[in-house]
Amino acid sequence: MGDAKNNPPFLSYVFNKYNQLVFEYPCVILFFTVVVFGIIPWAILVAFPMQLDSNPEKGFDTRGTQYSGQRLAWAELQPALLQGSRVNVDIANRSKRSWADDLIASFSSVACYDEPIPAMSYLSQFIIEITEYEELFTSEFLTELCNLQSELNVTLRHFDHFTPYRNIFHVANFFACLAPESRVNCSYLTQSDIVAVRQTIEGCISHRKSILDCRRGCQQHHQMPGTPSLPCGECKPEFHIPRNCSSQMMFDLFYRILPKDLMSVPFHLNAFLPFWTYSSYRNQGYDVDVINYERLQEQLKEIAVQSNTFKLKGVLMDVKRDLLLEAAISDSKFSIIAGIVVFVLIAVYSMSLTYSLAVLWQLTSSVSASLAIYRLFNTDFPLLNLIVFVLLISIGSDGAFLLYNAFPKSERLNLVSFREALGHTGATMFLTQFSTVVPFFLNIFSNVIAFRSFGLFAGLTLILNYLLLISFLPAFLVFQQKHVNPWLTRSLPSSFWFCFSSVQSTSAPDSPRLPPRIGFDVLNSPMERACELLRSLLYEVLPIVLVQGRYIWLGSLSCLLALCAFLCITELGLPQYNPLQLFIASNLHEYYDNNAEKLFHFVADKIALPLNVRLIWGKLWCIRNIYAFISILGMNTIKSLSHFDPRQISFLKANSDFHVSHISDLNLLANQLKMFRNNSAVHYGSKFWPESNTTFEFIGYTALLPTTLKYSHRFSNLSKSFELFDREFRSNVSNLPMWYTTEWYAHNKIRSIISDCKQSVIISFIVVLVFAAVILRFKCVCAMITIGVILVLVVGLSFDYTLHYGASVADKGCAFHRIQSSVQKSTVPVAMAALSYVMNFKLKITGTYFSSVLAGSVMLLAQTHAFHQVAVFLVVSSCVSFLYATFFFLPLLYIFLPTGAQKFCKRCERRHLLELSNLQRSTILGT
Repeated sequence: MGDAKNNPPFLSYVFNKYNQLVFEYPCVILFFTVVVFGIIPWAILVAFPMQLDSNPEKGFDTRGTQYSGQRLAWAELQPALLQGSRVNVDIANRSKRSWADDLIASFSSVACYDEPIPAMSYLSQFIIEITEYEELFTSEFLTELCNLQSELNVTLRHFDHFTPYRNIFHVANFFACLAPESRVNCSYLTQSDIVAVRQTIEGCISHRKSILDCRRGCQQHHQMPGTPSLPCGECKPEFHIPRNCSSQMMFDLFYRILPKDLMSVPFHLNAFLPFWTYSSYRNQGYDVDVINYERLQEQLKEIAVQSNTFKLKGVLMDVKRDLLLEAAISDSKFSIIAGIVVFVLIAVYSMSLTYSLAVLWQLTSSVSASLAIYRLFNTDFPLLNLIVFVLLISIGSDGAFLLYNAFPKSERLNLVSFREALGHTGATMFLTQFSTVVPFFLNIFSNVIAFRSFGLFAGLTLILNYLLLISFLPAFLVFQQKHVNPWLTRSLPSSFWFCFSSVQSTSAPDSPRLPPRIGFDVLNSPMERACELLRSLLYEVLPIVLVQGRYIWLGSLSCLLALCAFLCITELGLPQYNPLQLFIASNLHEYYDNNAEKLFHFVADKIALPLNVRLIWGKLWCIRNIYAFISILGMNTIKSLSHFDPRQISFLKANSDFHVSHISDLNLLANQLKMFRNNSAVHYGSKFWPESNTTFEFIGYTALLPTTLKYSHRFSNLSKSFELFDREFRSNVSNLPMWYTTEWYAHNKIRSIISDCKQSVIISFIVVLVFAAVILRFKCVCAMITIGVILVLVVGLSFDYTLHYGASVADKGCAFHRIQSSVQKSTVPVAMAALSYVMNFKLKITGTYFSSVLAGSVMLLAQTHAFHQVAVFLVVSSCVSFLYATFFFLPLLYIFLPTGAQKFCKRCERRHLLELSNLQRSTILGT
C-alpha cells in the first residue's frame, strides 16, 4: 500500500483496481471477509477443536541442538530401563484402627528425632516472617505457631496414608525438643524452657559453621550414587563443638529452620510440613489429590491473616505447575476487560457504536482465522499463546484509529479521497505491523518448540489483522457512509450513529482532522476553554517546543538513554534462583523459589545435584522423516517428525552392529568404560545390563557416570560444566559406536533461548531498516537511531510510534512545517483516545498510546507471570516509545531536514502573502 503515483506502474494499477473494487462493491468485500475470516474458521475450530495444554513446561524442550537428539533418545529408553517404584496405595474406606494403630499414633505425636529424616529437604515447606530475632523467643509467637498443628489437623489427616510423620517441624517444636527436659512437642513448652533454649542456641551460634560442616556431608542430597552412606553420628573432636550443640536437631535448626543472617530485619523462618511435595509423590507413583495441597495452603493463608505475630511469605508444595492452567484462565478475564476498555475508547473516539463493533469483529476474526490455520500444524495450544490476545488488543487497534483519522467525511467521500486515505493507512500500518510480525515469525526457526508455536500463532494473527484492516474496515466505512448513514439521517437523526460527525473538518491524509476554530462564539464553558487550550497546545505550541528546544530534548533524553543502558548492562540478567517462574513475584510459591536459596543453607545444597553423564551402546533412531539431525557422535540419527508438535518423534530400534559375543567384545567395552572413568570430572559409579523384555536378548549397554560437577540455576556455572563435558567426552566418543547425554536439559534450553533472542533482534532490526528505507527514504536514519534508543530502554521491539511519525512527514515544505504536519497528522493515532464532546465542539488528541497503556494497566492485575510481564512491557514500552518518538525523533529529524531557504514551502509562502496583505491594509488605514 502507498501513494499510487510513487509506485511502479503495475503496482499502481493493482492498487487503483483494488481501491475501486472496495469503493464500488463494499457489500461483496464485506460478505467475502465475513465468510473467509469468520464463518469458515469457526467451522474448522468446531469440527477440529484445539486442546489447551495445562503443562507449562511442555514444548520448552529443544530440537536440532547439540544435546537434544541424545536427550530425546535417552528419554525414550529410560522408562523401560529405570522403572520407578510404582506403589498402589488403597485409601478406600478403612476399618477402625485397632489398639496397635492407636499406640503407633501416640508415638507419632513426638516431634523429636535423633537421626536425619529421610529426604527431609523434599518435604512440603512454608516460610513465615516476624519482625526481628527477639520475637523468636516470645511465648505469644511460639504459642500461635504451635497451634498450627490443631488448626490444620483435619487437612493433615488426608496425608496420613502417604507419610509416617504427624508433626509440623517448625521452630516451636525444635525448641521443645532442645529444651533441657526434652519435651514431646511444643504444646508442653514452658517459659523456663524458652529461656534455657535461647541460652543454648546463642551459645551454639559461634560454632554454627563447625556444626554445619560436621553433618552437611552425610545429608542425603550430598551423597554420590554408588557410594556408601556416611553416618551422621558424633562430630569429630577437631570440630570443637560443644556436646549440647552436636545433635541432629541443632544441626537442622541452623541448617533448615533459621536463616543465614540471624540479625536480618524482618526475620524469616522455615517450617516443614509432615508430608512430601506433590511432585515427590507423583514421581514415586502415589496418586495424591492436588486439592488437598490447595486446601492446606488456603488454611495457612487464613491463619496468617488472623495472626498478630507472623506473616506467611512463601510455600513449597510443587503444585504451581498444576495451578497454572486455572490461574491463566482466570487471568484471561483481564484480557476481556482490556478489550472492553479499548472498545469503549474507540466508540467514544469515533462517536460510533457500529464502527467500534466492526473493530471488535476485526480483532476477533483475526484470532479465529489464525487459530484455524494454526490447527493445521498442531492440535495443542500452549499456555504461552494466550499472550497473543493481549498483544493483539494493543497492536491491532492501531489501525482502527489511523483509518478513522484518515477517512474522508461523507461530503468528500469519492474514489480519489478514498484512495488517498487507504493508501496512507495501508502504507503506514504495513510498516508498523510487519515490523512486529518479523520478530514473531523468526521464532518459527527457534530450537524451542514452544517459541515456534508462539511465533506462528502471533505472526498469523497480526498478518490477518492487517488484511482485515485494508479490506473489511474500509468496506464497512464506505458501506455505512453510502447506505447506513443516509437512512439513519431520515429515520433516526442522531449523530451517535454516524461514523464521523458533521462538525469535523475535511479530512485528507495530508490535512489532519483539527477541531474548528470558534471565532464568534464565546467559550463560556470550562470544558470548551480546556478543549481550545489543548488544541492550541497540541497543534501550535508542541511543534514550536520540539523545534526550539531540540538540543535540550536530545541532550536530556540522551542522558536518560545512558542511564538506562547502564542499568541494562549491570542489572539485567537471567534468573539466578527461579528458572521457572509461573506467577508474579508476590505469589507464595514464587516467593519461596525466589528467596529460599538466599535465606536458608540447605536449599543450595539441595539444588546442587550431580551432573551425571549417561553412556549408551546399542540403540539408535529409525529414519522416518526429512527433518533429520546427524549427531556429532556419528552413531545415531535424531529426528523430529513435526516442527511444532513435541510428541511426534521417531522410534528407537536395536543396532545390529553392537554385540557382545566373545570375551574380546567384553574387554573392548570395559576398556572404553575405563577411558571414561579416568576423566577428571567423572566419579565412576554402578552399571547395569539391559535386556529385551520379550526375548531377554542382550541388546545394549548403558552406564551412569556420576561427576564431581553440580547443577546450578546460574547459566554461567552450567556453561562451564558443559564446556568441560564437551572437552572431555567429545574427543573420546567420536570414533566409538556409542553416544552420551546428560540428564539435564536446562542449559541447552537457556542457551537456545539466548541465541534465538539475539538472532531475532538482529534480523528484525535489519528487516525494519529495509522497510523504513523504502517507505521513509532518508528519514530512516533518524528513525533507526530512535528505534535503537527505544530498544535499549525497554529491551523490546516497540518502535511503531516512530514509524508512524516518519510516515507522516510531508515530502515538501520547510523543516518546521513538515514537523508540524507530522505532529498534526500522527498525534491522533499515536498519543491516546480521549474525546470531549461539548455541544457541537469536538477535540480529538489521542490514539493508540492511551489504548496500549490502558490495556496494559488492566493486565497488571493478573496473577500469572506471563500476563503480568506483557502488561509491564505494554505500559513501559508505550510510554518510552511515545516519549522518544515525539521528543527525540522529531527534533533529530528537524536537524537533518533541509531548512526553509533550501526548500520551497507553500505554507511559508501563504504566511508571507498574508503578512504582506495585512501590512498593506494597515498602511492604507493609516493613511
